[in-house]
Amino acid sequence: MAARAKTNSKRDRNRAKQQAKRNAILQAKVEAEAASGEVLDRPIKVTDATFDREVIDSDKLVLVDFWASWCGPCRALAPSLEHLAKEYAGRLKVVKYNTEENRRVAGQMKIRSLPSMVLFDQGEVVGVQIGALPYGRLESWILKRLEPKEPLLKRLFGGKKKEETN
Repeated sequence: MAARAKTNSKRDRNRAKQQAKRNAILQAKVEAEAASGEVLDRPIKVTDATFDREVIDSDKLVLVDFWASWCGPCRALAPSLEHLAKEYAGRLKVVKYNTEENRRVAGQMKIRSLPSMVLFDQGEVVGVQIGALPYGRLESWILKRLEPKEPLLKRLFGGKKKEETN
């Protein structure tokens, strides 16, 4: 039994090292893309260390997906988030925050349920959605912030002024 526990512990450490190495490579790619000014067309991974730079300091609308690998609805939501990132590239930044690997921001935001999605605009929280949504509802939730409605009078009258008669 002790030998098996020791083997499992060593295997877990190796997996953790491999994951950390993959995370570092991915983060380097993200930073290189951001520095080059390329438009991100896929969700990017954020950590406690990169959260402020990627989310709070962003000049775009940012959708943060708080997720965990053991969460089935989180995994089911992933394709929708990838599609949103491609569809609204340049206007919406989609980021993924793994709550198993990072805890500081999730704790500060009091994230208690997964998946939780938080919309940030200019560093301020402008929307929170708890639980997985079908793509159409998720998209309409985001579009409310991306494309705010025109004022009522402009919608009713088409922005035209009433012509004066002489």
